[in-house]
Amino acid sequence: MFAYLAFVKYHMRPSVFADMDMNEKAVVIAFIQQHAKDEQDEMNKAKRG
Repeated sequence: MFAYLAFVKYHMRPSVFADMDMNEKAVVIAFIQQHAKDEQDEMNKAKRG
């Protein structure tokens, strides 16, 4: 799932993600999770007005 998001949203080739070591992948995954959380917070804020 994270490789898909890295490709679709952040234009990272799947081979680049696959070739990363575990620490690099962990950082990318954490960044994607934080971005998703930030987007959700913005959507919730917009709904509240």
